[in-house]
Amino acid sequence: MWTAPPLDITADTCLGGAVTLLGADLHPDAAVLLPGQTLTLTLAWRAEAEMTISYRVFLHLLGPDGTLVAQADGEPADWTRPTTGWLPGEVMLDRRELVLPPTAGPGQYALRVGLYTPEEGRLRSSDGADAVELLTLTVGEP
Repeated sequence: MWTAPPLDITADTCLGGAVTLLGADLHPDAAVLLPGQTLTLTLAWRAEAEMTISYRVFLHLLGPDGTLVAQADGEPADWTRPTTGWLPGEVMLDRRELVLPPTAGPGQYALRVGLYTPEEGRLRSSDGADAVELLTLTVGEP
């Protein structure tokens, strides 16, 4: 795919000069999520260069106190499209699911995404950030 579909969330952030996170679609798009609910996110990436390293995607949900409460890590497209096979300019859609813990308390939760290798760590944006904060989710009372 060479053109990104319309996206609910726009990020347009390049990581490591290799890949741009264009944005994401979110489902459900409800204003308030409930503990135990599954959140599905489709990330849209664009390769900026040929890559010799197979990067992994991380999707992290951080609680109101900044602690990690849920994550979905792995190679893009359910381990079927390693970044080493992406062509410059190619747009890759990567569907991820996060299950909010049943014990999640009410509050504001940050959804962050990025790329990493277990050996070298996270790719950074031009401003030095090691993750893109996509949005803040509200978790309500069960």
